[in-house]
Amino acid sequence: MKFSVFNYKVEYLNNIEQVKKDVYDYLNSLEEDKIIISQEFFFQKPALIKFFKELFPNAKIFLVIREQADWLESRFSQLAKSGGSWETEELLRRLAFNCNWLEAYQDYVKTFGKDNVLILPMEKLKQNRDGFLDEFYNFTGIERFYPDDNKVNPKFYNKGYSRASFFIAKSLNRFLNHEQKLKLKHLLLRRLDKYLSWSGRNMIDKKYKKLIKIYYEESNSTLSKTTGINLEKYGYVVNKSGNFEKLKKINYQKYIDNLAEKYKNKKIVVYGAGSFFEYVIKNYDLNGLNITAISDKKFQGTNEEMYMNYRAISPYEIAEYNPDVVFSGIYDPYITNQVRYFIEELNNKKFTWEELSEVGILDKLKPHWILS
Repeated sequence: MKFSVFNYKVEYLNNIEQVKKDVYDYLNSLEEDKIIISQEFFFQKPALIKFFKELFPNAKIFLVIREQADWLESRFSQLAKSGGSWETEELLRRLAFNCNWLEAYQDYVKTFGKDNVLILPMEKLKQNRDGFLDEFYNFTGIERFYPDDNKVNPKFYNKGYSRASFFIAKSLNRFLNHEQKLKLKHLLLRRLDKYLSWSGRNMIDKKYKKLIKIYYEESNSTLSKTTGINLEKYGYVVNKSGNFEKLKKINYQKYIDNLAEKYKNKKIVVYGAGSFFEYVIKNYDLNGLNITAISDKKFQGTNEEMYMNYRAISPYEIAEYNPDVVFSGIYDPYITNQVRYFIEELNNKKFTWEELSEVGILDKLKPHWILS
């Protein structure tokens, strides 16, 4: 079994016939009948899915995911090891909204079929290596092999930076050439990092980690239900509520009507097109609200123009609609303050915000609004 990595540039990938010829010329030169093509960026470039389908129509797709905050920290460390010098906040803006494993899974299932797609959390590999490998081997039909940990050469471990080494590397990389960056990486990993372990390995502040975990709570919950994998067992935050029936215990329509009166003739953009906001649209009258668009990360890079009869836009487009107020359609109130930071940074503009979630408004409701 041979592991190969194809990392072509976009210009090359656009020439599908040339790619087919080159790839199949190479594959036909191999003796192995089962080939694995592996690369992390396959997850983050949805446009490649149809390309793979045309190139390998009968392929089996194996997706390995990692809890989003942990994956981002690992990615940050890897970028610093590779010579990057971006600030943490810049990396968060670039990467934090691109870890929706549910969307990636659904896209691959839609293209290749459910029976040809297997998704497993990397955390399972850590907790139950043989069980993880068994699922992989059953899915691919590859002959089973269980490595002896005692015989694995430590130099092949992909060791990450400690927090201190990460900040040292990203601070110095901007002043170094390629050769100097390599020397710095080796110095930190082989000599200094063991003395800096006291700093831990958290590259992201706790407040941002909490934001990331809650941001993906809903999609992780749906992914867990869809695949039958207990992601909570592996450290993922999942939504246990499953529904929004609490709204029926309060006069939620009254709250909506009061917002309509407060923001009469004001332009409103709603951020968050998840199951909570969908529930609100289907069960309550929002006609009094002048909603000009619904924004969500899932609309980024798609041809989807409308969502539930509203204009669908990406987070980057909110400022273009010049809203007087942004309504948070996110269920968990603890995420809104952190989300607004990212949204305002992306748009380089401050917005007025309001909560739609009953979790965030219960303590704002007057007693006579509560239904007996």
